[in-house]
Amino acid sequence: NLERDVEIKVLRPDFAKDRDYKARFRREAKAAAKLNHANIVQIYEVGEDGGKHYIAQELILGKNLREHLEESGALSPEQACEVLLGVASALAAASRQGITHRDIKPENVMWARSGEIKVADFGLARLGDDADSSRADLPQAGFTLGTPRYMSPEQVQGRTVDPRSDLYSLGVMMYHLIAGRPPFK
Repeated sequence: NLERDVEIKVLRPDFAKDRDYKARFRREAKAAAKLNHANIVQIYEVGEDGGKHYIAQELILGKNLREHLEESGALSPEQACEVLLGVASALAAASRQGITHRDIKPENVMWARSGEIKVADFGLARLGDDADSSRADLPQAGFTLGTPRYMSPEQVQGRTVDPRSDLYSLGVMMYHLIAGRPPFK
């Protein structure tokens, strides 16, 4: 027992019955656990207890960037530079490990009270060429993984993505943070 404060992320019971959601949940833990970087939310443990699947992760005291936008409006140029450097550094570290996040958006970037920028939620991450045996990594007809407003064109089309797609999403997110509205409806 390390006696540290953690955030516990629990898979909803209705999703725990779905093999694909369980695979995506495990993949999030596997992807994030491979990454040890100051701008990535750290994973401490993944497990199951009494049929509840959970991830114990670093507790970030602060808010995500969507909440910041709603409460305070657009970022100043200085704040935007801090966010850009933090997220780009996290994505570079992920890319070096063969990981593509695939869901970069304001909700998945935390701004800690300490000023740190932390990328969270690797639930849609693609681990290099590691397509597990579930359908959790494969878009189905008419179904694409991600948040459309921030997705790269190739992701919207259901094609294979790589770290360049995350950079596109970062650009869209940065526009939103600076302008106070997304570039596309």
